[in-house]
This record gives sequence, structure tokens and C-alpha cells, in this order.
Amino acid sequence: MRLLITCLFLSLISATAVSQQRSPMELAHLLLQYDEGNRSPALISMIDHEAGQVGATTSRLFWYTDLDAAKKAARDEHKPVLSLRLLGRLDEELSCANSRFFRKMLYSDPTIAKLLRERFVLHWESLRPVPLLTIDFGDGRSIKRTITGNSIHYLLLPDGRLADALPGMIDANTFEREVKAFAALAEKPSVSDQDLSAYREATLKRLAQLPVAPAPARGADVAGRLAVSKAVLERVPLLATRNPSQFVLADTQLNETTFRPQIIRWIAGGQSNVNQLNDRVYAELFLAPLNDPLMGLGLPDEAAMIATPSGQPTLSVNLQTPGASSIAQIPTRP
Repeated sequence: MRLLITCLFLSLISATAVSQQRSPMELAHLLLQYDEGNRSPALISMIDHEAGQVGATTSRLFWYTDLDAAKKAARDEHKPVLSLRLLGRLDEELSCANSRFFRKMLYSDPTIAKLLRERFVLHWESLRPVPLLTIDFGDGRSIKRTITGNSIHYLLLPDGRLADALPGMIDANTFEREVKAFAALAEKPSVSDQDLSAYREATLKRLAQLPVAPAPARGADVAGRLAVSKAVLERVPLLATRNPSQFVLADTQLNETTFRPQIIRWIAGGQSNVNQLNDRVYAELFLAPLNDPLMGLGLPDEAAMIATPSGQPTLSVNLQTPGASSIAQIPTRP
């Protein structure tokens, strides 16, 4: 009797463990229920969990969170790996700003989603919790926003070789073009070192021909910079009046003409370990070293040393990092 109970208990544990393993097939099963009209919050939450991404009812993408598992799937299916490195988690709403843009502008785009679904194995890894800025109004209300950090997509061949990267924010047209070009290379029966060198040389040549131009400045923007203190207060409201697409395009230009060529050269020069390369990218290009608990924000200034009276509105920065959990708590003045 005791043996039977033990066996049943172990079977229950095993079944529970299996049920907690995510899989593309289970995601497809849940999406079928959604398509048949079940739009319950519980099902949507299950879909996001199974996919490994917030907003999966739109993107319908499955993401591995274990790189070795993603590489195995890539080998089995002869597909390249697109590996996203980010701050925070892709399956949480408040991940880093870039990853939220990716979910809204890239992964939800029907053409891009279909391309990623059919021709890539997807993987993401959280590098550390995303730094948070909180505005506490002192009356029970607060606003949380993410600050600092960056993200990057790495491109790996089906055999696991690191080949290319798409750093930072990138517009949908550029993203689609670049992942298509890489997929065409990766889908060859075999990719020789000569093939890879030719791909990188052609990519560098094409990137060198792209225009490098900053976002156009308006009169109000220029005038604001002439008064430094005023500019500090007005910069965010002025930026809010711009078309966001201008900043996405400016980001794309910087990333494609400056950061990506350097990364390709590092890879071609022998930097083949994606984790070591990633540390270098964050330290030397993004200027946000992953081993820096302050993420490049520097030390608190005098304002952060001021004691905050109870109930008074404050602005605080939470880096969610041991030893630097709250580097600034700045009281507002009446």
C-alpha cells in the first residue's frame, strides 16, 4: 500500500513537471482555443506563459529561454537562431524599453512574425533585472518607468556558430530585410567559413553606404539647449511632441552604421563566444557594463542625500541590484 501511494505521488510529480514544460505544440493548442473564441484573461495569460512573451496572441511566437535547447531545436529543424539579450524579461510587461518596442513594432508585425515563426528558432535571455524609476506622489499613487540599458539580437547559424548581430532599436523594414538576408545564408545545406566571410564582407560594404544623419532639430529644440537649466525641465515635454518614428529611424542609423559594423568585425576577428561578446558590447558600445551595479548612472548627487519628509512626492531610481537597490530618492519641492 505504501509503495502504491509512493508510486502515485511520484507519478503526480512527474506529470506536473511535464505539464510545466513549455512547447511550441502546446502553444499551438492554446492558440487554437483562442481562435475558436475563448478570449478569457486566464487563457491569454496561459498563452503568454507558454510562448515566453507578453502579447503572444498577436505574435504567436514561441521563445526558448535555454540557449542549449534553442540550439538543439535549430540543429533538428535546420533553422538559424535569433537570440535576444535584454534587461528584464520578455514575458513581463515592464521589461526594458527596447524589448517593449520590439513586441509592439517588430514581433507583432504580421510579416515579421510569420518570417520569425517559419524560418527561425527564437531565444531570449534576461541579463539582469531592468532598472526602474518610480515617481511616488505621496498619496498612495505612483508611476513606474524603466530607465537605462539596451538590448541586442544575435544571429546564429543552425550549427550554433555566431555570425551577426542586430544591436539596439531597429525599424521594422530594416529588421525584416536583415533577418531575411541572414536566413537565406543559414538555410543553405552547409555554410562554409568562406560563405560566412563573404556574407560579412557584403554586409559591411552595404552598411558603409547607409546615410548617417541625426534626427532633424526644430527651432524649439535648439533654443531649449541654449538655457541648460530650462532644457533639463523641458527636454521630456519637447521630446513628447515629436513623431516617435523619427527616434526609431535615428536609432536604426546609429546601430546599423556604427555599432553593428564593429560587432561584425569583433566576430570576424575571433570573438565567437556569444556571452563574452555580449559583455564587450554592453561595456564598450552600450556604455552600460553588466558588472556595474549602477548601470553607468554614476553615483548619487547631493539631491539624493536629502531626507524625504513622509508623504512628500519623491522620485526614486531602483536598480534592483544587490548593493545598489535605490541610488536616488529625490524629494520634489513645493
